[in-house]
Parts: sequence; C-alpha cells; structure tokens
Amino acid sequence: MIQARAGQHNYSNPPPGLMRKSFHYFGHQLRPFWRFLLLGWLCMVGVALLQLVKPWPIKMVFDGLLVPVENLWVYEYAPALQDRPDLMLAMSALSIFGIALLIAVFGFGHSYIFKSVGQRVLAAIRSQFYAHVQRLPHAFHDINQSGDLLIRLTGDIRTLREILVSSIVFITERGLFMLGMLAVIFWMDWQLALISIVILPPLAICGKCFAARIRNANRLQRGQEGKLASSINERIGAIKVVQAFTRESFEDQRYSTQERANLAAGLRAAWLEAHLTRIVEVILAIGTCAVLWFGVTRVQSGAITAGDLLVFVSYLKSMHKPIQKIAEMTTRFGRVSACAERIIEVLDVQPELCDAPGALAAPVLSGVVKFDSVSFAYDCDRPVLDRISFEVRAGEQVAVVGSSGAGKSSLANLLLRFYDPHHGAVRIDGVDIRDYRRSSLRDQIAIVLQEAVLFHASVRDNIAYGRIDADEAAIIRAAEIADARGFIENLEQGFDTLVGERGKSLSGGQRQRIAIARAVVRDAPILVLDEPLTGLDVRSKAVVRTAISRLQQGRTTLHITHDLETAAAADRVLLLEHGRIAGFDTHEELLRHNSEYRKLWKLRHQGGVVSHLCDVAV
Repeated sequence: MIQARAGQHNYSNPPPGLMRKSFHYFGHQLRPFWRFLLLGWLCMVGVALLQLVKPWPIKMVFDGLLVPVENLWVYEYAPALQDRPDLMLAMSALSIFGIALLIAVFGFGHSYIFKSVGQRVLAAIRSQFYAHVQRLPHAFHDINQSGDLLIRLTGDIRTLREILVSSIVFITERGLFMLGMLAVIFWMDWQLALISIVILPPLAICGKCFAARIRNANRLQRGQEGKLASSINERIGAIKVVQAFTRESFEDQRYSTQERANLAAGLRAAWLEAHLTRIVEVILAIGTCAVLWFGVTRVQSGAITAGDLLVFVSYLKSMHKPIQKIAEMTTRFGRVSACAERIIEVLDVQPELCDAPGALAAPVLSGVVKFDSVSFAYDCDRPVLDRISFEVRAGEQVAVVGSSGAGKSSLANLLLRFYDPHHGAVRIDGVDIRDYRRSSLRDQIAIVLQEAVLFHASVRDNIAYGRIDADEAAIIRAAEIADARGFIENLEQGFDTLVGERGKSLSGGQRQRIAIARAVVRDAPILVLDEPLTGLDVRSKAVVRTAISRLQQGRTTLHITHDLETAAAADRVLLLEHGRIAGFDTHEELLRHNSEYRKLWKLRHQGGVVSHLCDVAV
C-alpha cells in the first residue's frame, strides 16, 4: 500500500544533517545568484574589517590626549601629531565618521543583496514545493489535510528562508568579525584575552542543551498551527451547514479547544527561548565583570594602556553582542529547522505511480477499455475490487451501478491511473496503461464529477481548462453542446463572467453544464462520468442529462450512476456488488435474468420511491 503521510517521522531527537539535507533540496536555488552572493560576501568582509578598526580612533584620543603615553604608535607614522593635539582630535573624529559611513555603505550592500536573493529563493522554493505536491499520488492527498499543506507552503517556506540566507549570512558575518577580533585581542594582551573567552564553553553547552528542546517545541507548535488551519479551512467551507444546524457556538468551542493546544505549544517554545536568553545574559555579565576587574589591574601595572583597555572593552562588548545574537539565533534556528523538517518531509514523499522506464506516449486511442482480472484495495485489510474482468467496446456507453462501497468509483480511479491495481491490468486498445506515460494517457480521457469543480476564473477559462489551447470557436461550440451557451450569454459579462470560488455564484445545474463543456472541449475518445446528476433538481437533471447524451456521442463512456433510468439508456450495464461483477449485460437482459438488478429496478418504480433507491443503489 501507499504510505504517503507527511509528518510520520519521530523527531524526539533532531534529525542528523538538517543543514546538509536542506542544501541538498534547496541549495541549487542559490546557484543562479552566485555573483550577487559573492558581491554581498565581499561587502560583509568589508563590514567585519571596519568593525575591527572602529574603536581605534577613540584609543588615539585616550592615549594621545586624555591619558597621554610616550611613544604612541601613531607618532611613528605621523610625528607632527605629537605637537598638534587639535589635529589629532580632528583626525580621530573624522576617522570615526568615515568608518561609520563605510560601515553603512557596505552594510546596506550586503543587507540588500542577501535579502533580495532570499526573496527570490523563497519564491523558487515555493514553486518547487507546489509543483511536487501537485504530482503526489491521491493516497497522499487522501490522508493529509489541505490546511496543513497550506501552512507548509506559505508560513513554513517563508521561515525556511532564514536557514538558507539570513542565518548563514549572520553566522558568517559575526564569525569573520569574531575571528579577527580574537586575533587582535590576543596580540594586544593574551592574558586578558584568555579571561575573555573563558565564558565561551559554558555558552556553547547552554546553547546545545536548549537547541533540541526549542526545536521540538517549535515543531509541535507548527504542527498544531497546521491542524488549526485545516480545521478553519474545513469549517469555513461548510459554513452553510454550520449555520443551518445552528452550530456556531459548538464550532466556537471546538476552535477554542484547538487554539488552546496551539497556545500551549507556543507558550512552551516562548518560555524556553526566554529562559535561554536570560541564562546567556547572566553568563555574559559574569564574563564582563571578570574582564573589567582583571583589565584594570593590568592598566595599573603598566602592562597595557587605558586606551588599550578601552579597545579591549569595546571589542568585548562587540563580542558579547554577537554571542547574544547567536543565542537568539539558536531559538530562531529551532523554529527554522522545525519548518525545514516539515517541508523536507513532503519533498521526501516520492510518487509511487511513476512512468515506467521506456514508457511511451499514448497514440490516438480508439477507446477499447478492458479490466483484466483486476484486484485493488486502498487498505490491505479491505479489498475494494476482486478479480474484476470486463471489456468496453470502442464508442460503447456502459453504466456502472451497485450498492455503496461496491467499487464503482475505484474503476474510474484505476482507469485514470490515480492508483495502480495490485493484481491484473487495465488495458486500453490492448495495451497495459502502465506502458503509457500518464500525461499522454490522461490527455485522452475526459471526466465529469459528481461535484462540478470550477475555479475562481471566468467562464471561458473554466471551459478552456479542458484544453488550454482551445480557441473561441471551440469554447462556444462546447458550451452549445453542453446546453450552456444560453445562460452564459445572459450572465452580466457573458463568457468573461467570474464564477467565484468553486463556482458558487452559479446554480448546481449551471456548474455541471460548464463542467460538461470542459469535457467536450477536451475532445477525448474516452469519457468518465462519476454521478454527474446527483443533487440536481428535476429540471436541471433533465437539462444536464440531455447535455451528457450529446457529450457521449462517439466516445467510450464509463458512466457511474445510481439513476437506473440513466443506466437503462446505456448500451450495457455493469452491476457491481462487494467488489465483484454481479452482472454485465444490456438493461433488458439484466431485467430478465439478474434478480439483484431486477430488485433495484422494482424499487425504482414502486411508488417513485427514489429516496429509498438512493439508500440502496449508489
């Protein structure tokens, strides 16, 4: 069986190689921007170098003017400054301004470059994810909630940008600065430098201890947000049912229960993040006190100057800031890695229904459909079809009837190759459909479903969805065959009228006729009708039945229906019961020789008990 649920892995421990895996999936999205990234990296190096020289003009003021020392190093290069304190002050002030200006220029450069690249990479990853989800098997979509997938597609991917661009940029920039700073402070005074870095091991241990807990808390929160989004999506879509049964208060309570679970997960993550930040601040304060205490004693002993201590403390402050940021980044990385895991989970799901090696494009099909000893089950414990064998001749119209759960819709799913049979084969024109490329197979099959699924687009675009390159004449002709042109031209903007989300601005019969027009414009040799008359009123049903009759002309048709009047008009009727064929013949022959079919037909005509028939036959 297909096991395609996202999020089935155990994440009590962080998955190994998340960064490596993220770049395996997404790193290629960065390659087109390598020139921009190189320029941004050069700007970043410039910022790091400028940050290193930033405190030195102030050191010159201290050592040359406020607490003068002999043989100041700058005098070796500019001896005139020794007798011109005003010039030294001016140069120091101008140096501070010039360094700040250059930092602003280089900082703007690398910030804009990396953020713009991040936006482009984000768009590319979202397209990659969306394209992948569209090609996953029906088994995946059967067991995964659309709201959770929407959260992954939008919020999770937006957060994922942090791991690919923002986090890497920050760590690289701060890493370059800290490496240069450590080199300078060890050159200035190695003893004081050792005191400064003694806090790094406790910080590393603290970050490691909290990282996994924060990641798991954020992952739990993202999962809760996905469930909440799915619930909201489902209930807003069913708002008519909610209001008709006056279940607003009940739904409020259900929402509140789910929101409390989401809130609890969010509070847990926030508590861990705040706790880590406070611990880091305490460790940094202890380090600052130790450096200040030991540094003053070094100045008093003459080992270093007051200006050296000022530079040292400035560096120390600059080092503490990125350490704090890295601690914050740990919490952010926990959130980002949770999102990355959720995205990669879906991308790890590989479609089991792939084109076979050497699969060929299907030629123009005549439409002979044969099920050859086909067995199939969605769940291994509950087989849906059991050794089904039958053949539909080219151009023949076959109605498929039977009780609920008999396997009627499964025939359509197998014919369209949404699933593959576990035993046997589905053949068209004598060829196993697995030998064809799926796209070329489906291009020659048109389908009209029980619920006419329309898009929030114009009537014209919804009809042309059956064949994107259909011209205006083909679209109008399809509308005429579907008996839809009249009502379409009476709409406010005719064929350019927007039908609303899922076509809700139209009646059920109008939606179904547009769906039929979409099947007409496809001009496929094989047609699948999956209960297209269900839920329509008597008048709409009559109009749609006429449109379907026109659509079926010259096409091999598999018509799944519970309407025995429709079945009687077919060339032959296939009766399914419990996954087996209970009869396959013309309507008249089944009435004469098949007791089960005769029983259904009698129910259909006894007092017009249509509602009872609907419970018995689907």
